[in-house]
Amino acid sequence: MSAKTAASSATVVERQSFYRPELDGLRFLSFLAVFVSHAYLIHPRMFAGAGPIGTELGRWALAAGHCGYAAVAVFFVLSSYLITELLLRENERNGKIDVPAFYARRALRIWPLYFFFLILTLLLEPRLGMPGIPAADAPWYLAFLGNWQIVWNGQIPRSAAQILWTVAIEEQFYLFWPLLVVLVSPKRLGWMCALLLVLGQVSRLALVASGAPFYAIHFHTCVQFDAIAWGGLLAVAVRNGAFANWPRLARQAMFGGGVVLAVATQLLLAEDKPFAAWPVAAYPLFAIAALLVVAGAMRNGNESSLLIHPWLVRLGKISYGLYIWHLLAIVLIYKFGWCRPQSVWTSFYALPVTIGLAELSYQWIERPFLRWKEQFSRATVSTTTPIDAAKPVIAET
Repeated sequence: MSAKTAASSATVVERQSFYRPELDGLRFLSFLAVFVSHAYLIHPRMFAGAGPIGTELGRWALAAGHCGYAAVAVFFVLSSYLITELLLRENERNGKIDVPAFYARRALRIWPLYFFFLILTLLLEPRLGMPGIPAADAPWYLAFLGNWQIVWNGQIPRSAAQILWTVAIEEQFYLFWPLLVVLVSPKRLGWMCALLLVLGQVSRLALVASGAPFYAIHFHTCVQFDAIAWGGLLAVAVRNGAFANWPRLARQAMFGGGVVLAVATQLLLAEDKPFAAWPVAAYPLFAIAALLVVAGAMRNGNESSLLIHPWLVRLGKISYGLYIWHLLAIVLIYKFGWCRPQSVWTSFYALPVTIGLAELSYQWIERPFLRWKEQFSRATVSTTTPIDAAKPVIAET
């Protein structure tokens, strides 16, 4: 093989990974927002007696610290964008989508840590005197229907495994999305995403009109359709050249605007909950804020970004484990008396514990299955296929 041919082959192999490191950095920051929201690092009493200006600044700081809604929406947008892009690429290059192989990849990526953590909490929490998930409800979580169990009961379980509701929604998305992409042409996929936006809003209106409790609304799969739809639309838009020629400053403004919109929505519509139908207005805005953040985070070419700092990227690679373990870490440090609930010391103890657990689970539970997952990869490029440098390089979640 000539040096020129070898270099060309190496370039193809390198681009087969579809990797955007900035999205790994964004994953970690999104996890951090969820962690802070659950740890209650910021509490209203911290701003007592601060005067009118200090109190108002405290309200905004409190809203920023409780932006877990928007952070979860970022995860959904990211997942939908990446999966949609990979499916469209596979269809473009192979002429079809291997749906069973897609399901196999998703199972190998999600199931090992999910079931390990679920079984661990089912066994551990009762022995530590924690309520945990009732045995009668365990089948819901084993079937990736934990969010529907919460909707059905109208209350959230007192267990660290409660956070698996987001994984359940993603698994439900993975079940129907490739079938939709197979049945619908890429040109019409955008219209299907628009339909999901309509269905999401109709679902929220119907649930609020029926007097459904908060938990029955927030954990409803259809209520979260907006973020999934925006992720699919983003994939379609990027493939059509959207944002390709946008200057860096414009994309940074988009990112910042998304953050401001998320905090303002949390403050004005979610934090104070001034009217009964607040989910009808707040959830679409959280999803749009997440879209702006994800789209604004994307780089053009090899331009610099704080999101590609090696530490952020490395932590982003284990963000699935960070999300899975963080609530258990918080609960355990409270259980063992390391600090008081809602103390500012929560992050000092819980965050390192979370990172340690996530790193261990990544090395010993996730990585063996991730290597096996590569055998089911379908979004590949033959050495004779020309590479379009304008197409985004991404990584499957």
